[in-house]
Order: sequence, then structure tokens, then C-alpha cells
Amino acid sequence: MRLAILLLSLVCSSALAHPFVSDYGFLQQTAAGRYHLTLDLPVTAGAHALPSLKGSPGVTIAPESRTLSEDGFGEDHWRYEILSHSDSPELTLSFLGKENAQLILSKQNLKGESSIELLNAQHERIRLQADGSPWQTAVTFLGKGMWHVLSGTDHLLFILGIFLLSPSLRELLSKVTLFTLAHSITLSLAVLGFVTIPAPPVEAGIALSILYVCFELSQRRNKSAGHVKWVIFSFGLLHGLGFSSALTAGDLPQASIPLILGMFNLGVEAGQLLFISAMGGVLTLLRHLRPLWFNTAERGLVVFMGCSAAFWFFQRLPPIFF
Repeated sequence: MRLAILLLSLVCSSALAHPFVSDYGFLQQTAAGRYHLTLDLPVTAGAHALPSLKGSPGVTIAPESRTLSEDGFGEDHWRYEILSHSDSPELTLSFLGKENAQLILSKQNLKGESSIELLNAQHERIRLQADGSPWQTAVTFLGKGMWHVLSGTDHLLFILGIFLLSPSLRELLSKVTLFTLAHSITLSLAVLGFVTIPAPPVEAGIALSILYVCFELSQRRNKSAGHVKWVIFSFGLLHGLGFSSALTAGDLPQASIPLILGMFNLGVEAGQLLFISAMGGVLTLLRHLRPLWFNTAERGLVVFMGCSAAFWFFQRLPPIFF
């Protein structure tokens, strides 16, 4: 059974880690019927995202420039000049060569009014006018926060480890609260630009945090609850830096940053609680109905978590040094 779990984790782990960081775009109306579009697309694992733009009838797109990252890191920059003779101008945007991409598009009209849209890598239509609202922005980033945590299996495995380390609901709530407080602090500091740490060591550290949890689960040492809680708090600071990869304040309207940060953080918490509720319900039910099955499932989960974390750690080491 352990061999099967090991093989499964090695096959799946590269696809199960956090799948994307956000791309950014800025669409500014510069005159009546004239727009300027800038796309900043991070290079992920050496893969360049090639944007494909088509205009609705009456819309003309003129590529101005493109700057591609030569070393497979950093960002690609694409700039377009858009002319419109339509009353309801639209663009159709899609990405080639980049799965799971999400584009945070900030729009600004001649009056200086801004709105924000969240687009995926699939076929998306963009209205050129900035017609968003704070409510739309709030819902957008609440959903983005939930999706970011639920799509990041490395974060979810650490949360699962916290659940398995907690003998009671009170202990679970205490540890999750500390974890939440910690990653909220570093998420906010990183998005606001007060803390800047390169992504590779952060991602490797997140993998190590899962290995720590697996070690505690395998040893079942009688350490004080305070010791484990403060270790979880420390790793929570690290996970907050990982969450911040989805947002960069410099690419967002300054006036919208508090709303965006607050709703994204709330979405992260909602995603965590949803995951804990689902897994907790299944494992608690299994523990009461089939104790032997629960023990087997718990051991299998620890092996899976450990193998995945070890794979991620060694996979994430080279970018730190090269």
C-alpha cells in the first residue's frame, strides 16, 4: 500500500502544487475611442504565455511592442494600442501555452474611474469601458482567494496535517487560528510591499513545513502544545508569503488595495474552513464507524504528504541557487 501511495504522489505532485501566479493587465482609455493595453505575464516554469486578442466589429488592435524574458524567469511585457469606432467595444482574449492562468485586469476611463476584472486563460470577452463597482471587485477577489487556497495542494496538505495533529476541536481551532493570524500578517506585508522575499526559497520552505508536520505525526512525541503551536505560527508566516504570489500591489489601483487585500484574505479563510469541514467530517465519521480503516487512512495520508513534500522540496531547490 505504501509503495502505491509513493508512486501516486510522485506522479501527481508536480501537477498538484500551486499551479499559477496571477498575470496582470492595465487597460487605460487615453482619448475618445482610443485605449492602451499593457499585459505583464510572469513566466512559469520557462513557459511563455502568448496572448491572442481579437476585437469586435469596429475595433482595431495594433501591437506596439513585446519584451520576452530571455532566461525563463521574470515577466513578459506586451503592449497594444486599440482604436474603436463602436458604441459597445469588446475584446476577446485568450492565452496560448499557459494553462491555469488568471489575468487581473485593471481598467481606467477618461474620468479616472477604475474597475477590476478577473479573467481566466480560456476564451474571455472584455468590455473596454471601466464600468465595474466595489461590489464586483469584492466578489471577484473573494472568489480568487478561495480558488487560490483550494487549488494549492501544498497549502491544503499542511492544513490537513494540522487537523491530524489536533486531538480535539478546541486544539484544532487554536492551531488554525494561529496559522490564520500568521499568514494574514505576512500576506498583508508582502502585498503592501513591506516584505519582499524571492519565491523559490518560500516555496521550498512550504514543502519543509509539510515534512515537519509529517515528522510530528509519525513520531507522536509528547511535546507541549505551546511548542507545536508556535512552530505552526512560524510556518504560517511562510505560507502567507506563498499566498501573496497571487497579488502584487504595484499592479493594482492604489485606492482598491485595502478592499482587494481584505476580500482576498477572507476568501483564503473561507477556502481553508471549507476544506477543514469537508476533510474533518469524512475523517471523523470514519474514525467513529471504522476505527481500523481510519488508522490505515491516516497512515496512508502521512506517507502521501511526506512523499509529496519531499518531491516538492527537491524540485524547488534548483531555482534557489541557479
